[in-house]
Amino acid sequence: MAGVLVIVYCFLLAVSCSSGQQDCSETRTITRLQFFTVPPGTVCFQCDFGSGVAADSVFQLDNSAVGEEAGTVQNGVLAVFAAENVFQTTISTSLSCISGNTRLTAHIFLESLAPPQVPSAVSVREGETLTLACDVTNSNPLPTVSWITAEEDVISGNTVEINDIQRSQAGNYICVATAEDGSTQSSTTVVTVTFAPEITADEEGLVKFPLNGTLHLSCSFQSVPAPDSAKWTHNGTQLLSTLVTLTASTTTLTRTNLQANGGGAYACSASNEVGSDTATTFVRIQLPSDPVSDLEVIERATDSLTLSWTNPHFTGFASITSFRVIITGGGPEGSEAFGGDETLTEYTVSSLSPLSFYTISLSAVNDAGLQSLPVIVQESTRSLRLPVIEEPVIIVVNSTAILLQWQSPRYDPATTYPVTSYQLTYIKQGGRETPTNRSLPLQPTSVTVGNLAKGTVYVFTLAPVNTAGPGATFTYEPTETFIDPPSPPREVTAESPNPFTIQLSWSPPSSDGGRPIGEYRIQVFTSGEYSSTYNLPGSAETYDITELSQNTSYE
Repeated sequence: MAGVLVIVYCFLLAVSCSSGQQDCSETRTITRLQFFTVPPGTVCFQCDFGSGVAADSVFQLDNSAVGEEAGTVQNGVLAVFAAENVFQTTISTSLSCISGNTRLTAHIFLESLAPPQVPSAVSVREGETLTLACDVTNSNPLPTVSWITAEEDVISGNTVEINDIQRSQAGNYICVATAEDGSTQSSTTVVTVTFAPEITADEEGLVKFPLNGTLHLSCSFQSVPAPDSAKWTHNGTQLLSTLVTLTASTTTLTRTNLQANGGGAYACSASNEVGSDTATTFVRIQLPSDPVSDLEVIERATDSLTLSWTNPHFTGFASITSFRVIITGGGPEGSEAFGGDETLTEYTVSSLSPLSFYTISLSAVNDAGLQSLPVIVQESTRSLRLPVIEEPVIIVVNSTAILLQWQSPRYDPATTYPVTSYQLTYIKQGGRETPTNRSLPLQPTSVTVGNLAKGTVYVFTLAPVNTAGPGATFTYEPTETFIDPPSPPREVTAESPNPFTIQLSWSPPSSDGGRPIGEYRIQVFTSGEYSSTYNLPGSAETYDITELSQNTSYE
């Protein structure tokens, strides 16, 4: 009994101080074939053969003697210094103690929370189903498991399954193992969602490039993985790869020295292991504009010529940006660019010399920087002094005719050519029809213009003409329409309410001649001789003539 007490006493010391060398987190007693789960750290084991702890116990790990690296044995107690270094996590370690011919064995499992086992990376096509499994069998006891998706959703369980996965759901998927004490271990799977290239032409619609210029087209795309090839075609024919560049998100085509046949459909395509896509850009080559037409000089002055022309119908698939005029002849000569609006159809060439003959060429320039063939016109400027006509006299003949009379213009024979004729032009005021033009001889210096529209205002211009062209014009713009006289007043009556008064009354005439009545005029005669006149407003319909003589006849 005394020996037993000594052993027990040492046992108690071992429990509290692990034979004076290492504190034990807990102590396990082996009595028969047993299964233990132990925590990491220093764990003590002792064997009870039925009569207490045997101080001469010998320990074996998996039938091999316990080495110093595993622990120490003192007074029948085995102190394991680092259980995580001695015992396996998922496979049991056999620990036996032997005393004499007796062997006691226990199977030891290490209590541990190991990182979950997941694939490091997974690739899945967009629209398919993603399935991820998390293996935590290396932990003992088994922890609870959850997944954190790339969109930060939390899914409980060892498996996560996402149907119809989209590219926005790619990223890190984290499996988290949580032990009973709240500690955690996690592992990450990087999920890549693959999809075919989605390509867009950077130049949308119709793109214009100049003749002999450089074509530069590009397409942008999204793709996982990046395209392994890209190509460009022109009207269905594949172009050389040396003209094409490819980056992770763009493909670019460059062609130099464009010709007229370089226009058409340019298609860019990119492909990867998932699929391919194509986008098309339509290119038009800008050509020289057609020439202007109908170039003429519409106005001449002493130092300028005003040009008029019709713009080309075909402008080479490019807008007219300017015009270029070249002047040669009587000096000064030169060239100049003007305009910037393709609706421009008139231009005045100034700073010219009087009575000089010029050759003028005009060409159109489009926004590709190209010129059309020039169109040429020849004309001379006016003399320094032009004949000046005196203001004509205009006499209204009737409602459809007028008479114009004028004097021959004065001129200096030394500086001005003599007048050879006159030019008369007239048109309805505000009218859009072509003006009527008449060339009149030197004599007589008058003309009757008939067949005018009744009640219509006309604008008349009269200019003398010499070898330098028309001179200064006289313009007559009537302020009133031509009208007929009104018809007589109707229903005229006269009454004498007293010996000194005659009271007249009447109704308006049946015709006002084309314009409202302006006034009425009453003339009084006595015995055939004029007596007096009364002017009344056009709205009057009665008037009293007073202070007459008694017993006198009036007309």
